[in-house]
Amino acid sequence: MKTASTVSTAFERGMVLAVLTAVSGGAMADQALHRQLLAIPGPDMAQARRFISRLTRTTLERTITLDFFLDKVAKRPMRSQKPDIAWILRMAAAQILYMDSVPDAAAVHEAVNLAGGEGAGAKAFVNGTLRSFLRQKESFAYPDRKENADRYLQIRYSVPAWIVQEVIRLTGRDRAEEVLAAFEREAPLFIRVNTARISAGALERKLMAAGMRVYRRPEAEGIFLVEDFGLVDGIPGFAEGEFYVQDLSSAAAYRAAGFLPGGSVLDVCGAPGGKSVQAALLMREAGAAGKVQCCDISEKRLERTADNVRRLGLSEITVRQHSAAESCAADEKMYDTVIADVPCSGIGDLRRKPDIKLRVRHTDSRALVPVQRKILAASFPALKPGGRLVYSTCTIAHAENQGNASWFEEHFPVKKRFEKLYLPTDKWPGDGFYAAVFERIC
Repeated sequence: MKTASTVSTAFERGMVLAVLTAVSGGAMADQALHRQLLAIPGPDMAQARRFISRLTRTTLERTITLDFFLDKVAKRPMRSQKPDIAWILRMAAAQILYMDSVPDAAAVHEAVNLAGGEGAGAKAFVNGTLRSFLRQKESFAYPDRKENADRYLQIRYSVPAWIVQEVIRLTGRDRAEEVLAAFEREAPLFIRVNTARISAGALERKLMAAGMRVYRRPEAEGIFLVEDFGLVDGIPGFAEGEFYVQDLSSAAAYRAAGFLPGGSVLDVCGAPGGKSVQAALLMREAGAAGKVQCCDISEKRLERTADNVRRLGLSEITVRQHSAAESCAADEKMYDTVIADVPCSGIGDLRRKPDIKLRVRHTDSRALVPVQRKILAASFPALKPGGRLVYSTCTIAHAENQGNASWFEEHFPVKKRFEKLYLPTDKWPGDGFYAAVFERIC
């Protein structure tokens, strides 16, 4: 189904093409898009920025589906096209199929213009392919669900086959489509009130007075779903540090960690600081402020973390540059809780980072498992006997989640006290997220 957008210029489509080709070269889509949007500041360019963002996202979200339909009309398969030509075709097809306010003729015309840099042959090829696409689009159909259910799910929801298989493994075939459909929807904004600065009720009233719709989530106290908000840093209370952005799934999971009032916490992969902040607030809310050491290997990410901590006014959080894959002798048996929110394949974030579908392969997910286990092994010594380690990821891949949890329990003196995989569904609007809590038994 098409979604509303606006007719736009070759300049804006050229910016979209620049983002998409950067993604082909290995760039993160959100970072590449941000760089392009910085080049067109000012309130008079707001419509252009919205168009660029919408077309970029739609093309990335629907690439697998678009290639399936384009392969029906193109003389060469999409996988063998030059990157620029492939993205130009996908951009035009995305506008034709999914963006109501872009006339089909305009989508084709601007695509042909963009292809001009590749020569007259490229222009003719793009023009001919898209004219055929227009003539045949009413006859396009997804693969037959009864004959090949997996292929249907892959094309209907524009998801790689290996991710479809992961979802089916986790949910069974009957529920797989519900989860994939939820991954297709736009991600909502959740924020967590900073109770060190303001009460939940006061923040709720402030946001509602500013014309926003605010919904509390009983699964995670202090979490609001916010609608009609504009830019996040323009929401009342942001500059004053009265809230921070945190997804519902991670907020709900970390309440199971049992942070002790006045306790000590080590966050080994901490930047940009969201888990450290939640730990600090949960300890305060339990009765006494604790101490949180937030570590990360990246100095730049730690600078961002320190900025976030200052904005929120949580002086109990300190930052330290350190690799999570290495133990620190000074940390041995020093902490009540260790947080290991490890690098992962990120499949749970598909709604927010659709380029993950194109960048991450099954082999990439598998290759992360030894890294994650090394972090678990390096984190264990910092736990006090009886202390708890929280292992979490923003992926749904079994090997990175349940597989690692079983390995950790088998090789270290720990007992699993909590484990949950969160999947987006009609009833759960949070991201895909996994968490397990282990207690050190000696």
